[in-house]
Amino acid sequence: MLLQISIVFVVSFMCCIAFSWTYPIYILDEARNAEAAREMFVNRNFVTPFFNNTLRTDKPVVHYYFMTIAYHLFGVNAFAARFFSAFFGALTFAATFYFSQKFTSIRVAVISCTVLLSSLFFIQEFHLSVPDPYLIFFTSFGLFSLYSLYITNNRKWFFLAYFSFGFGILSKGPIAIILPLLSVACYLLYSKQLSLKSISKLKPIAGFLLVVTVAVPWFYLVHVATEGQFTNGFFLDHNLNRFNTGKEGHGGLFLLTWVFVLVGLLPFSFFLIPAYRHFFKSKDRTSIVAFSAIIGVVTIVFFSVASTKLPNYTMPCYPFLVLVIAVYFDMVFRKIETYKKAIARGLLLLLIISCLLPVGGYVALYLEEGVTQYRWYSLLLLVLPIGCILCLYQFKNKRFKNSFFYLAISWVVMGFFLFGIIYPKLAKETPTEKVKAVLGSSPQFVAFQRFDSAFPFNFEATFNVVFTIEELELFLDNNPNYYVLTNTGDRSLLFQLNQKYQLQLKQKALFENHTTRVYKK
Repeated sequence: MLLQISIVFVVSFMCCIAFSWTYPIYILDEARNAEAAREMFVNRNFVTPFFNNTLRTDKPVVHYYFMTIAYHLFGVNAFAARFFSAFFGALTFAATFYFSQKFTSIRVAVISCTVLLSSLFFIQEFHLSVPDPYLIFFTSFGLFSLYSLYITNNRKWFFLAYFSFGFGILSKGPIAIILPLLSVACYLLYSKQLSLKSISKLKPIAGFLLVVTVAVPWFYLVHVATEGQFTNGFFLDHNLNRFNTGKEGHGGLFLLTWVFVLVGLLPFSFFLIPAYRHFFKSKDRTSIVAFSAIIGVVTIVFFSVASTKLPNYTMPCYPFLVLVIAVYFDMVFRKIETYKKAIARGLLLLLIISCLLPVGGYVALYLEEGVTQYRWYSLLLLVLPIGCILCLYQFKNKRFKNSFFYLAISWVVMGFFLFGIIYPKLAKETPTEKVKAVLGSSPQFVAFQRFDSAFPFNFEATFNVVFTIEELELFLDNNPNYYVLTNTGDRSLLFQLNQKYQLQLKQKALFENHTTRVYKK
């Protein structure tokens, strides 16, 4: 078992870390998290997170700590910022394999990890310097451990479960305990086991104390250090308001969350509905499959109700959704004639989607300013319809397991194309890379009003920010060698800047609606 888990860990780590050093950090969330960790690393302040010397209340501290460790080991760079995201991704795969094998079979465990490895958007999450990879691991591992505690009453699962939930809270907040509590309550209700005796098997009071012991000390320290500013900003704005209002424009209809899950688990999400249909027909109410199915439903419904909707929010339930899919496929492989038509319909629909993706990629690159010349790289997406065609060919010739793995491998290969070829090419057109090409790696900037969040991390510096033309003129009088950095969209201010200073560079951010401009007095 140890050898098998080690192989799963190594293979998944290679997929999660692949080419993460070949393209810079430029996405807003990545940039702000990586920079906050850099400032923590430089300033040796391991209590209060800052971005550009301003208090950052968006997220707790666990991912910052791991990034500072990586900065110490590998230096301040994109690879270091993303290293432990990949590491916790590999831990998630190893945990999924272990618990799937423990409570079902080795074949279901292999199918589960194969489905996860081929889920390109899930793999991409572990290529990002954000807190979600940590939350995904701690939440899923904690839930698996809690189920093990319920079944075996082994004390080690008690400690592993509640320690995980505590660190989950330190990764992204109270959602790391809210979702498990809702999921377990619904599972006990669904399985007709909701009683004081069943609840006592989970040792909730002792578990709550353990969670508090892990999570509360840092929240107390940062509350004191910031005189309550972090507490108000994090719990009220970034948690309560995110649930009640569509924060930062990330709202949407109830069904949007379901769409995110279907896209996030491609290509095997097309079999999620028949997998759930099979589960409900089986009238299974107590197994790990029932536990996983309930977790998936609770998570999706919770974020469907929440006002803020983002693709990564439901990812902690993906290990459980793929377990439901894996049990379904395990049954299909044994009774293929019964389900042959249903599988064929799913594969044909997937073929249509796979054929549309290269076209969509071409159009997106053609329309995006600055990267039109890379539109032909969308041809690399042809690996998806080719893989689907090979899958259908194997399926037609009754080589069903081969067809499953052809489909999975094509999406894994697409991941390597994306991270190893497409992203590095597109990243050359980001504002930070263009500025480096023109001004070198160490220009001095003063920011005017607002700026692209990727600049502090990529230039390993924090910037003074001024908000009026008068303040800017005064600053440049005292610091004539500084460049002006801005991505303001205010036309009247841009007119004044163009009148007073020389425009050195103008570059639109990739797939975003702001443009960076650099001026010199």
